[in-house]
Amino acid sequence: MGEWHAFAPKELARYSLNYRTILLGTFFITVVFDLTLAVEIGMALASLFFIYRMSDLTRIDRV
Repeated sequence: MGEWHAFAPKELARYSLNYRTILLGTFFITVVFDLTLAVEIGMALASLFFIYRMSDLTRIDRV
């Protein structure tokens, strides 16, 4: 999913907002800083989005 054609606006529109944020954020951080920092921040973003999505899907009911 990190190929150059994945950055085309038409292709980006197919993906979820979370995925676009991770992809573009990691890309721009790689350009400005270095790859190690970008991967760390990308993993942190992916973890936060995963936790948020799981909290939406999970609920607790009284028994």
